[in-house]
Amino acid sequence: MIGPDAASALKRWLEAGIASDAIFRSITKGGRVTNASLTTRDVSRILKALAGRARLDSSRVSSHSLRVGTAVDCVAANIDAASIMQAGGWTSVRMVARYTSKLAAKRGAIARLHKLTG
Repeated sequence: MIGPDAASALKRWLEAGIASDAIFRSITKGGRVTNASLTTRDVSRILKALAGRARLDSSRVSSHSLRVGTAVDCVAANIDAASIMQAGGWTSVRMVARYTSKLAAKRGAIARLHKLTG
């Protein structure tokens, strides 16, 4: 499921003439839409450009960042591991645990104990 802004943008994109092949397509650096499917490399390039426009360190941004960030957000929202695994395409709960270990440490037993004892 996608949000209303993304749904609206997708509708406009499809109405612009996308009738066959890939919906999400690669765009050249010159801005020309190709018939080739969007790749993780394309997504990384787009994210790095957006990070640069936002004056962020683009070397710390990648397409993989989206998957990891989503996993962290899901754990923070108390979504169960099986659902996170399905959404992220992981077959092992260990991957979810690995990507969310910092958040887990902040919410773990020792962190809670320190919070209780001041």
